[in-house]
Amino acid sequence: MNAHGYLCFTKDAGFVIQLIPDNVMRAVAALGALGYTPLATVTAKQFADRATREGLIGEKNTQMLQL
Repeated sequence: MNAHGYLCFTKDAGFVIQLIPDNVMRAVAALGALGYTPLATVTAKQFADRATREGLIGEKNTQMLQL
């Protein structure tokens, strides 16, 4: 994240995924296989859908999916 200009002082990892449905679904599936699940009540399918994602951004200021 620091390489892209975002300060991050935690020991976690940030991933930037091109937000097209296939990429989102594959990334969440791969991370799920490692035991990571979304912390929010948003499914991978909902996050992959552009209209739903834009609604979440507008209504809840959700700009990332935490696992």
